[in-house]
Amino acid sequence: MTLTVTDNSGCNPGVFGVHSDIAVSLESPSGTVVHLVQDFSGILIGSPPICITYQDATFPNIVNETSTYDDDAALLADNQTFFGAGTWRPHNPLSAFDGEDPAGTWILRVADGRNQGFPDFTCYVGATVRVTCGAACTDPTVPTSTFTPATVCNGGSATLNISGSLNDATDWEVYTGFCGVTNIGSTTTGTFAIPGTITAPTSYFVRGEGGCVLPGTCGAITITPQALDDASFSYSAASYCVDDSDPTPTITGFGGGSFSSTAGLSINGSTGLIDVSVSTPGTYTVTYTTTGTCPNSSAVSVTINALDDASFNYSAFS
Repeated sequence: MTLTVTDNSGCNPGVFGVHSDIAVSLESPSGTVVHLVQDFSGILIGSPPICITYQDATFPNIVNETSTYDDDAALLADNQTFFGAGTWRPHNPLSAFDGEDPAGTWILRVADGRNQGFPDFTCYVGATVRVTCGAACTDPTVPTSTFTPATVCNGGSATLNISGSLNDATDWEVYTGFCGVTNIGSTTTGTFAIPGTITAPTSYFVRGEGGCVLPGTCGAITITPQALDDASFSYSAASYCVDDSDPTPTITGFGGGSFSSTAGLSINGSTGLIDVSVSTPGTYTVTYTTTGTCPNSSAVSVTINALDDASFNYSAFS
């Protein structure tokens, strides 16, 4: 095992340029604790009885020092006044970990504290490092995506079809905005129903996450919704009498659609022609529905008026 000690900017190393009173321990996922550098109290407090010092290579500036701990090393770390890069025998043998499963979270605790009346050393630094290790972890592939339906209409919905291998990741995470920015959901399968409706061009970013893997590169796809058909149409008048000529609408939008209305209005579903003579007088809503890739509909109001009652009589014959 190798430990690298780095200065903490919160403490002033002073003119001595050393790290003093180092205490180091390592805890396995099973809870076994091995003290690498002496800790007389049994818990890491940073004040072992022997002042262990990491001497800097470029005195007085603090630099990284790397020390290796080996049960077979000749020099015991606790017995050194100071040491830098090298191999040292730990306070407790690392063999205490023999037979344990290495998979899981290992906790490395490091403390540095000293106060011998010098302002340079009136500080205490403690750090805990958690390292998760285990069997080799295979990252997910960068996925590719398609979407269904092939054409998404404005205000419509869509489903992503994700192709790739999760490997040791647990699920596909889906984002908008950019990779890792706005998460909109996840799936453990190859399909993901995009929440809500799509009203503007939107890019979706997908990557495998979870488990032992680190978030990586996203696969991206953009969905641009298609505008709905223009279903505009009109009749020449808003009302007709039952003896007028039968009106046919003018379609100014997407042609080839169909017309419909409620019972009582005699209307040709293909052309929109209204047979006023056989229609029941009243006000009706006529709806035109397109049949394009992105169907749409619109409606107008039409009134059929009965003929005026022109009956009359005289009170007597002469």
